Amino acid sequence: MSVKIGNDNDRTLDGALRALAGEPTTLTPGTAIGILAEHAVSDDDARATTKATNGLVSALTKHPDPQVRVGAATALAAVPTPAAIRALRTTVDRTDDGQVLSAAAHALASVGTRADLARITRGSTRTGWEPGERRALAAARLLSYRIGAAADPSVLRLPGEERRVLSRPTRG
Repeated sequence: MSVKIGNDNDRTLDGALRALAGEPTTLTPGTAIGILAEHAVSDDDARATTKATNGLVSALTKHPDPQVRVGAATALAAVPTPAAIRALRTTVDRTDDGQVLSAAAHALASVGTRADLARITRGSTRTGWEPGERRALAAARLLSYRIGAAADPSVLRLPGEERRVLSRPTRG
């Protein structure tokens, strides 16, 4: 048996945007992020896709709840638009919250470029929270593998393991 959160009047793109704006609806913020993510990757209506993507970008950059920001960053990994990538980069550059930073770094590892390797590595040192640092560095490794770049050896080292270097798979 499944549970449907929110009534049908609120389970719309506009209802999700209202819920994230703090207006009274029957949706939880997590459900609202899910609705926006679904619309952001849909090819049915370009205006709805843009509106949903902008809603996710706004949630990532402006929402006061870090868990909502984490959800928005995770959803933006599937939306490689210039606005989404810009928001992810800004978040990695500026946030001090380890959970938000690591989620944005992992999303950026899916859609970013070679220039984002250094950005993610720099961001990982700012959190002051070891799990966030490890997750951000793991995202840098993923991006390195995805783009086929030889990463800086410091990216391949895990914090606290100065002697251990992760090997890069070779083709042969």
